[in-house]
Order: sequence, then structure tokens, then C-alpha cells
Amino acid sequence: QNIMLADSNGEIGWTIMGRIPLRAGYDPQLPASWSDGQTGWHGWLASADYPVVLNPEAGIVWTANARVVQGAELELIGTGGYVLGARASQIRDDLLRLDRATIEDMLAIQLDDRALLYERWRALLLDVLDPSAIAGNPRRAELRAEAARWNGRAEPDSAGYRLVREFRQQTGDDLLSSIVSGCGDFSEPVALQRRSQTEGPIWRLIIEQPAHLLPSFF
Repeated sequence: QNIMLADSNGEIGWTIMGRIPLRAGYDPQLPASWSDGQTGWHGWLASADYPVVLNPEAGIVWTANARVVQGAELELIGTGGYVLGARASQIRDDLLRLDRATIEDMLAIQLDDRALLYERWRALLLDVLDPSAIAGNPRRAELRAEAARWNGRAEPDSAGYRLVREFRQQTGDDLLSSIVSGCGDFSEPVALQRRSQTEGPIWRLIIEQPAHLLPSFF
């Protein structure tokens, strides 16, 4: 768990709550034997060595379940489980636009439902559903119309948002499944565990379209 703090003097900061293992002799992302006693967890990291962000130059701190530090500090706490960072970037940008934040300003940031990540996916969907793709196919035409009139917000009753979101998810799943399809023969379908950081590689596949990495139907 991580925590952000602010005091009455205007000091702000971020750090980790709880104990952090003191790892030695191995890369936590790879299998390793601990049998020799030299490799493994050697107690707990001293709190003085925890990663800390204190009064950053930008004058703001934010997390939104995204990665906060990098380099050696990131190695201390690991890289598992962070979300993509799209929401965090919106919070950051919203905060940077403020001079002196009011309660109403902060509430507006909390309620910011703009789905900025999906703008390029909507554009891609509309491009894919060109006149030749929707000719004689009313369902595709209806899908395109819903995506075209979507207002760009993640609203509960928005069909356009749900369609664009599903298009992104399905496209990513198809691309990743195609890449690993030659890794072995499986008696049953293998469900891939999608990591939150696959957006960059997937979008690069879409833009560059390397023939050896794309499924035949792409």
C-alpha cells in the first residue's frame, strides 16, 4: 500500500506503507533457488531506505494505482500490479491546470469521466468500419453510428463507450493470442493473463503492422 500526505504547512509527500522485503542475490521476476542461504529475503528494508517523493518541483503528487517511482526505487518495491497510467495522467494534467485548488476543483477531478485513452481506439474503429465494411451489414453500420456519436465519456448508459472499450479489449486479445499461438500444442484453449502494460506494444503492432506478428485476418 502507498500513501500521500499533506500538512498544514503545505508540505506534501508520497511513500510506501508496511514492510518491504530486503531481497538479495536474485532477480524477483525470475525463478531462483534459495537453498544456499545467500539468495532470498534477508529481513526487512529499513524505513529510512523507503522510496519517498517529498515536495516535488511540480508542486503536486498523484497515484491512481499507477507507478510513481523508477530506477533503483522501483526495484525496491517491484513492478507488479500497476495500472496503465491513463487515469493518473488525467489527474496529473487536471491538477497542473489549477492555481489554488478548491473543494469543488478536487471533486471535479474525482468525477472526471473523460475516456481519453479510447479516443485513438474510436478513431481506429471508425476507420476500420469504412463504407465497404458496413455495406449490406446493418449491425456494423449501427455499431459505427454509436461509436461516431459517442461523447468521449465513460458514462454508465453510453453504448458507444462500451463498444469502443470492447473493440480495444478484443483487438488486444487477438493480437497477443496470435503471437503466442506457436508456443506449443495445447489440448484446451489457454487464457492469457492480460497485463495492464500491454497497451504500448499492442498499439505499436497496430501502427507498424509487422506481417510476422499479426494474425492472418488482420
